[in-house]
Amino acid sequence: GGKDAERPTPPDSPENRLVMLQALAAVPPRQRAVLVLRYWEDLSVEEAAALLECSPGTVKSQAARGLDTLRGLLSPTYSGIEKGER
Repeated sequence: GGKDAERPTPPDSPENRLVMLQALAAVPPRQRAVLVLRYWEDLSVEEAAALLECSPGTVKSQAARGLDTLRGLLSPTYSGIEKGER
C-alpha cells in the first residue's frame, strides 16, 4: 500500500550509511578521527585519547565540534541527530 512511502529510512540502511560517510569525509581530519573512534569503534574518551596521544579533554572538545560540523552538514537530511555527550 501507500503507507510504505511514509516510513522513514532505517538509520542503519545503506542509503543513510552512505550519506553519513560522505558527510564524515567533509569533517576536519582530527574531528573525524575522534568521531570514528568514539562512535563507530565505540571507544571510551580515555581509549580514544590514548590512541590519538592527546588529553581526554581534547577528545571531548573535538567530538563536540565534529558532531556540530556533522549536524550542520546533515541538517537538511537528518533533523533529529541528538545533541549531547555520549
